Amino acid sequence: MTAHPSAADIPYLRETFVSLETLCRAHGHDPETVRRAMADRLLPGPAYVLEGGEELVAPDFFELAHLAGSFEALPGWFRRTWEQAAARYPEAGTADEQWEEYLTGIYAVCLRSVTPAAIVAKGELVDTIERLVAEPALEDDAWRRELSAAVDALEALEKPFALFDRVRFGPVTRDRLITAVRERFALGAPAQQVSTSQP
Repeated sequence: MTAHPSAADIPYLRETFVSLETLCRAHGHDPETVRRAMADRLLPGPAYVLEGGEELVAPDFFELAHLAGSFEALPGWFRRTWEQAAARYPEAGTADEQWEEYLTGIYAVCLRSVTPAAIVAKGELVDTIERLVAEPALEDDAWRRELSAAVDALEALEKPFALFDRVRFGPVTRDRLITAVRERFALGAPAQQVSTSQP
């Protein structure tokens, strides 16, 4: 039986995401054509499916396909753009790996803006934070500055996540690498806190 977000998540989801049907109308796309493109692995799946079957996607769901020129052109465009973005950080993985991940819709769950550059940046920041906390240097000002900058940058990239995400995925990166790291090392919040409505 497929799990769905609970009523507690609805305010956050309604504020952050949009119905696929509504977004299709706004952009002049036929919803059934879009769903076929999802089935044909040309577009990512929805970020969430509510209990009644309503599909929720990020407001920028169509942005990459529009940049590519068409749904059919998106896979090739994504791979080329990924390779350009990842040239500075090869540890981010291959274009094929990230295209498969993109198709799941998971990036819309965690990223405020879903682009290859943002995906690469998140991977680099996660790796940086994990490396730094694995070998704490509490009295080293340079270490603290690097850690604080990486945590702030990751927070700027990430959405708050829904309670449902914490059920289906376990502790999310925001909890593990932002909230917990700030608390553990007394980093404090960034100077200009991003406004969110965390559930």
